[in-house]
Amino acid sequence: MPIEASFASFVSDQLDGTLTFTTKQMFGCVGLICDAGMFGLTAPSQSLYFRADDGNRQAFLDQHCEQFAYQTSRNGQRIATALNYFMIPATDLEDRESIARWAGLGLESARRSLRKPAQKARPAKTDPVASLWGL
Repeated sequence: MPIEASFASFVSDQLDGTLTFTTKQMFGCVGLICDAGMFGLTAPSQSLYFRADDGNRQAFLDQHCEQFAYQTSRNGQRIATALNYFMIPATDLEDRESIARWAGLGLESARRSLRKPAQKARPAKTDPVASLWGL
């Protein structure tokens, strides 16, 4: 079993009974996917990242979590790209309660991304002739 697959299996075991999800191999990483979409990923460095947004990003920043980033090349130039996923502290990997809490934050972020923003109320249509005459 490749190192990445065994680490993803370890993460699955740590989250067993906490939530139901599947894994999917993606660009050298393994995505953690549930009904709300991708909420986490494991990297080849045996790091675990969970999804962040404006609703939970501060919790990751407060713990000095590193943002997931990768490099690509376009027209001969290296481009760094950061995603809204943050690595949890390595000390939390062995603690099922801590890893479940981080996973919950990632899951909440994924669910929020599914919600469509409320449509803005349209202004009432006015009759151009009536508005000219002050009606």
